[in-house]
Amino acid sequence: MSAILAIIGPRRDSLFGEHALRGMLPALGGRGESCASVWRGEGCTLAVARHPWERHASAADGEVVAEQQECLVVADASLYYRADLRRTLARAGVVTTADDASQLILAAYRAWGDDCAARLEGDFAFALYDRRRRRLLCGRDFVGSRPLFYAELPDGAVVVGSAIGTLLEHPSCDRSLDRVAIGLDAAALAFSVGELTCRKGVRRVAAGACLTAEAGGSARVVKFWRPRVVKSRVPFDDASEELLALLSAATRERMSVTAPTAMWLSGGWDSTAIFAAAHGGSALPAGVALEPVSLSHPADDCGYEDDKISATAERWGARISWVKARELAMLDTLLAGAGDRDEPVDHLFTALNRELANRSKAIGARIALDGYGGDFLFNSSNVYLADLVTELRFGRLAREWWSMKGRGYGLRHLFRYAIQPHLGAWQMEALVRLRGGRRPATPYQRSIPFWIAREFAVRGDLATRAREGGALGGTAPTQADRELEWFVTQPFYARSRAMNRAVAARGGVELRAPLLDQRLVEFAMSRPATERTSMGQGKRLLRRAMRGLLPESVLAPRPYKTGNLNGYFTASFLAREQTVRAMVSEPLMLEEIGIIDGRKYRGAVDHFFRQRCDAPFRLELTQTLMCEQWLRSTAESSRAPRNVEGTQETRQLAASA
Repeated sequence: MSAILAIIGPRRDSLFGEHALRGMLPALGGRGESCASVWRGEGCTLAVARHPWERHASAADGEVVAEQQECLVVADASLYYRADLRRTLARAGVVTTADDASQLILAAYRAWGDDCAARLEGDFAFALYDRRRRRLLCGRDFVGSRPLFYAELPDGAVVVGSAIGTLLEHPSCDRSLDRVAIGLDAAALAFSVGELTCRKGVRRVAAGACLTAEAGGSARVVKFWRPRVVKSRVPFDDASEELLALLSAATRERMSVTAPTAMWLSGGWDSTAIFAAAHGGSALPAGVALEPVSLSHPADDCGYEDDKISATAERWGARISWVKARELAMLDTLLAGAGDRDEPVDHLFTALNRELANRSKAIGARIALDGYGGDFLFNSSNVYLADLVTELRFGRLAREWWSMKGRGYGLRHLFRYAIQPHLGAWQMEALVRLRGGRRPATPYQRSIPFWIAREFAVRGDLATRAREGGALGGTAPTQADRELEWFVTQPFYARSRAMNRAVAARGGVELRAPLLDQRLVEFAMSRPATERTSMGQGKRLLRRAMRGLLPESVLAPRPYKTGNLNGYFTASFLAREQTVRAMVSEPLMLEEIGIIDGRKYRGAVDHFFRQRCDAPFRLELTQTLMCEQWLRSTAESSRAPRNVEGTQETRQLAASA
């Protein structure tokens, strides 16, 4: 994963000199620490840095700053289906034999202008400068697998880059802390953060969006990708064959052709499907290996899937490289790494993902595949019950609920998923009054932790943010389809995915997700919800596509969800009781700036350790703790002489609170 940077401005002093830029690139959070290149022209500067090992990955760029016909581009990109793209370009009148991503992006711009990003298939973030139009165009792929941020500066300049920290190095960038964004992270309201960042002067470019900027003009961000639900009438069995073909192609496109590819193999139905499609669907290039790297849990742990992982590997004669999960300290990694992060929180399972990347590199792989995306493309929650009410299929509704009742779901659950989505405004208000003023939660709405300061929650309107962040909007005709649309477009998932890939890149591995292939996503959205979940059976279509390719013991329905990391999560937290208690016994900066009630938070921590149970708010406890450690690390680093102007950040924030 490369690091890119672009600055466009009306005055030359808006732009950094080459020496300053070369100093900025290594600060991109472990991205692109060497192989830096800079282009400087009238009104614009482009820069990119790339790890040497990226040149050996199958789809890595051959060029650093690429140029075609008065246009230049810097890209953090892996493009797939390149032969298809070249054929489409030829039909549009642009003939190219290029195979590296930057040159193909430039060719796509020549063919389709600002619509070029919508024609690219892959994982990408790029910045393209058109010298004739003196205009910057930046794009980010539809699932946001590569991060991209921007800042609009007071003098009319716009800075775009792969990391927040690099943008903050510009002397005109507002680096003051955004208390609302930090509070949303501290409250674990991940679905409500959106394009906000912890710095007031920096925003995220949304996934599936393009940013345009001209010298002296403001940045404009426009979505180029929105999911389209066009239902297919292909029968179930035929659709399963189509799914296998699509999955095989998506896997083949993402594998290395020069070295082994690691497969982060779990015992669930997603990564095992990719592994089986690679072997049984003719995805493996001749002489190229797909080697499994897997987490091992104790047999009494809810994350245990070792038997299913082993059965899958044995089916195709593969040898597993095991990583013992319980030997990796989750909390130590999250707290120790706070000073290196641009943002208050990191992926919760950074320790696990880092070791998976290290093990992948140890077996000679520079590319790793994972099964991310299957849970929302090929499964469904119980929101489809509302669709049965819409269709007046009450007999089917009764049977579905009866199957759920055996798993502990009662009438309240039935009302929440089947009836509540149909309530009108006045009916909802009546329900709120019956509930004593408490508004019922939407399906993915998270509760505000009780230790969040009431004044902050009111001033930041956290209740509305939480409700809207978890609401299933969109244009799809059914609740089940709106849920799938929500999963694909919710900014949280792009943010989480980018974090995960950054962890892998720091370990020297590029992480790719075959299930997030655009063709697969569009296929999944075309299929009926009953193929995702019906009568308690999940991922029906995916499992059907794998029949004969995976052992029946792996494909069989499961009475409960396996591969659950709650046990690892709780054990990691409990193992660091002394560390956590010592940390919260000190004055809390989150309390100083008015985000939390320190007394209540300390009480919650004490309750968790006294009960020593899988408390329902352990996620929120961890998120708050990460934010606290990040604030402390930020305040500590800002005391260095080179950042004297930043020493008052938290004091100013406290004063404004």
